[in-house]
Amino acid sequence: MSKLWDVIICGAGLGGSYAAEVLAEKGFATLLLEKYSLPRYKACGGGVTQEFVDEARLPESIIERSIEYLVLHHLDHQTYEKEGKGACLWRADLDSFFTRQAMDAGAELKEREQVVAAHQEDGIFYVQTPEHKFQARMLIAADGVTSTVLRCFGWNRFRPDEVAQTVTHEIKLGEKTIAQRFGDQHLHLYFGHDISPIGYGWVFPKRETVSVGLGCRLSNTKNLKLAFDNFLRRLKNQLAGGKVVHRVAHMLPAALRQEFGKGGLLAVGDAAGLVDPLSGKGIPYSVTSGRIAAETAAYALETGTIDHAASKYHSALKEENILDGLQAKREIQEDVYRTEENIHRYLKLWLTNRATVIASSLWHNT
Repeated sequence: MSKLWDVIICGAGLGGSYAAEVLAEKGFATLLLEKYSLPRYKACGGGVTQEFVDEARLPESIIERSIEYLVLHHLDHQTYEKEGKGACLWRADLDSFFTRQAMDAGAELKEREQVVAAHQEDGIFYVQTPEHKFQARMLIAADGVTSTVLRCFGWNRFRPDEVAQTVTHEIKLGEKTIAQRFGDQHLHLYFGHDISPIGYGWVFPKRETVSVGLGCRLSNTKNLKLAFDNFLRRLKNQLAGGKVVHRVAHMLPAALRQEFGKGGLLAVGDAAGLVDPLSGKGIPYSVTSGRIAAETAAYALETGTIDHAASKYHSALKEENILDGLQAKREIQEDVYRTEENIHRYLKLWLTNRATVIASSLWHNT
């Protein structure tokens, strides 16, 4: 019989790794399973706030470029700019930093262990990979928007109107060229129905490379490749001479799950739908949900209340004001993108307000 772990976490991204760190620090036997060999490339603009940099104590070595300004463009050439301190980095570096923290805390990492099946029997969770079988008292699904773990337990896939399809090119331009063409410390977002009917394009600068991407709600996507090619043509002068070093398509959730756990099974990050449906921002929600899931699991294991862990986890997410804010953004998403005038209205409100405030009160009251 294989070792009985306290918690198995499937997925060594941000949410999974941080959950593993918290649990290991508390002394629980924690196994972190990752289907890829690390580090691995992950499609992501890689923009984080300065608050996140400080709270996570990110090392300077993984900061590709400091950010001071956010610039939102509309197709009619109107721009909206405000200060926004933060950083851009590669997700491979960020995820690796969190995974190393988990291992240093005592969690065990097993790479190249793709989950192919999972079930619960007599109160024990069993996780099957192509060559191994693991068992644990609790299970955390941190394996992304198409979560294999959750589907093994009968959870539905997200509907086409609940996910966004994205395409990203990493284009190497050189540090000085990026500063000259896009600004030394600027993030750029591009809006308008000719770019994306429900979504936007972006340019996130790293040190030598820019992440150029486009996202659209899947149910509104007709030909994303054609839309992305058109977007690249709009930026052709700024991207002239650049070399594409990576191309990738990726999906993001754009709606919350109806439930975030069942008994001793908890879902975090993208697997739970914890992504901002207006901006696609997911990094802080992954980390926060990973922490809350770990704290919930620790309490359940200590008190023998594993069967009630999911309800406690749901309550804790609400207490952190995560769910109400994301749901409010989801409810206004379609209206924000309904007309070009509405997009402008949202961008004007964004200049002086946080997105959660806009969604929860200002959008319907101004």
